[in-house]
Amino acid sequence: MITCNSDGTLAELARAHPDRVHLLVLPDDTNDQGLAMTSSCTSMVVASQALAHLDRMDAFVHQTDRTAEIGETVLAKHPDAVDALMSGDVRRAFFLGNNDLYGAATESALKVQELTAGQILAGAEDTLAFRHGPISAVDAHSLVVFYLSARSHTRRYELDVVRQYQDAFEELGASIAVVAPQRPEIEETDHLSVFAYDAEGAVPALQQTNVAVLIGQLAGLFAAYRRGVNVDEPSVEKALCNRTVQGVQIYDPSGACAEDSGEHR
Repeated sequence: MITCNSDGTLAELARAHPDRVHLLVLPDDTNDQGLAMTSSCTSMVVASQALAHLDRMDAFVHQTDRTAEIGETVLAKHPDAVDALMSGDVRRAFFLGNNDLYGAATESALKVQELTAGQILAGAEDTLAFRHGPISAVDAHSLVVFYLSARSHTRRYELDVVRQYQDAFEELGASIAVVAPQRPEIEETDHLSVFAYDAEGAVPALQQTNVAVLIGQLAGLFAAYRRGVNVDEPSVEKALCNRTVQGVQIYDPSGACAEDSGEHR
């Protein structure tokens, strides 16, 4: 069980069953104080990846250190460009990725919609499947973000989608962002921005989502600021989204009903 909240119900349940559960509590700094989970998300992803490398942990730690350095470079190099990307009249955001990058796309869409309190409607989709219906929702107020794979074979198909629709998106007035491990053979324009984060190929495909998702999280942050939303409590006025899950019943297989868990997400 992996959690960032040492005092949460998950941690308490794990401690109550040491014979059945191994508890991993991450450092307090990863337990976000604001509504949206950012550092906790990436930290728990890395922790879960570590479980697949228990027999070669030294190599994994070395690789993760390199990935973290590249992540720090992204946070130092790209904020202004991401801020500018969110400065327009963006009302819809589509994040596209394949395999594990679909997870990064899902996390990014969640953060953009959550941090702007729904002022931007966001969704995630498989890059190739986007052409089969979801693409019809793109309009002049849309941002389409392509997360390109570190796997060269997969990336060729993803770039085909970018090239196929680039002119049509620009004609509509939509904005495009391409997030890639290496700079792709595609020219930047007034409507298309490229965020390359790993020129030396140091990040393996397994960990590419850890870096790529930072762009989506930054997009949500700056979009919220530009719309005057409190990023720590973006939904405070609507009172619809809470830091802890509320109103959820835990049902016992025997038919009994436990109390509302109030568990931190």
